[in-house]
Amino acid sequence: MWWSHHPGFGCSHGSAAVRRSLASTTMTRPLQVGLGAVLVAVAALGLPWWSTPVSAVPLDELASWHASTLLGADLIGGVPALVLVLLAVAALATGLLAGAGRLPSGVHAAVLAAAGGAAVAAGASALPGAGPWLTAAGGALAVLSTLTAVTPGRRVALALVAALPVPLVLALLGAGPQPRTAGPFVRLAPLTYTGSLRSGAVALAGPAGTALAVPLAGTVGYAGPGGLATVDPDGRVVVRAATDGRDPGRDPYRISGLWDGHVVYWTGPDTVTVRALDRDTSAQVTGVSLVTRPGPDGSVWLRPTADPDAMRRLDLRTAHGTVDAATLPRPASSPARSEVDPFAMLPVEGGLLALGGLDGQWRLRLYGPATPVDLPACVTSGGRLAADADGVWFTQGRADGSRLVHLAPDGTRTTVDARLPGQVESLALGAGGTLGLLVGPVGGGAGLWSLPAPETHLTPAPCA
Repeated sequence: MWWSHHPGFGCSHGSAAVRRSLASTTMTRPLQVGLGAVLVAVAALGLPWWSTPVSAVPLDELASWHASTLLGADLIGGVPALVLVLLAVAALATGLLAGAGRLPSGVHAAVLAAAGGAAVAAGASALPGAGPWLTAAGGALAVLSTLTAVTPGRRVALALVAALPVPLVLALLGAGPQPRTAGPFVRLAPLTYTGSLRSGAVALAGPAGTALAVPLAGTVGYAGPGGLATVDPDGRVVVRAATDGRDPGRDPYRISGLWDGHVVYWTGPDTVTVRALDRDTSAQVTGVSLVTRPGPDGSVWLRPTADPDAMRRLDLRTAHGTVDAATLPRPASSPARSEVDPFAMLPVEGGLLALGGLDGQWRLRLYGPATPVDLPACVTSGGRLAADADGVWFTQGRADGSRLVHLAPDGTRTTVDARLPGQVESLALGAGGTLGLLVGPVGGGAGLWSLPAPETHLTPAPCA
């Protein structure tokens, strides 16, 4: 044995009991290297691996917003973090007992492997871009370490235990986002329906049917129950503002949209709040049963609970204090109740665009004037809307796949002759005219997509 030549380990101390004790001590030495790594890994759960950038989000209870720092313990959950700490303590205790010859080293090896494997799995779940392969690799190393630790192959055990952090290092260095394109469309980030929205991740997160594409920070961004986020050039999520997670009693749409730094979101079952992100101002509207997305004209339309047959208009630029929805200005015309999906309506200069089955036919109609105006859009299905001074963008279903259609102010109709990457749940126009698309799970392309310079992809598509 190698320890027989170590100073102090001469043959004069070679009784059978002492040899068994020393054998137990040296059997655990390779494992104690891993024990230190496990303790460090558990301690690292308290470090801010990924932090939400500090935004100018006013912090008050009414607004229900906060700029948050995401800690490892927050990401994996309190109970798993407690289990990790207990496993680390157990590994330390069994290591001391095994070193004293009072516990078989195999027991210590099993506890240490469990703690190491759990630490790797927790790291895999907390690190952005970590896939199932990372957890599998860490678990396999932990199992192999256990098996070899109870055999004479101590050097192999040491190598395997020391290799436990390797998957985490690989994740940090190489597990980055994978770009994806579909014709002229570019996916900025995929969308998952589990987990939490956090900076540094390679995927946006939020329950199905709850997210929107919004104009944000000079580009197209994401708005969901977890907050507001953009995607950086490397494909990493940047959380701009995080919600506190409280349920406002409005499922599934918590955030209704964003316009020029003004966030419109529900703070109660019938209460909508408008908050300016760049200054400490807000307004509340009570008695609301429905609210549209903010339009390019800086307004939203609301349906009061006290008068559900007629909608009201709220100018975000002048909104302040607390008002009842029924007291807001009433346009001369508005869609009837349940006639149009609220996310197929969009306020614009001069009225409210609505895309849906109106009067038994598919139409794109402008409400607001005393007599609603049907636009020459040749609508054949429902869809989603975005608009600016250059016209209206909307989605339309076709037998060979849905398309984007553009209707100019002069009535010219054109289309992007490329299939959409999936079922579009919302559209938004960012700075520079970039079109953002939030695609749902139908079709397999779930995520935030963009179409840069959309006008360069248009082809004539006159009404047949």
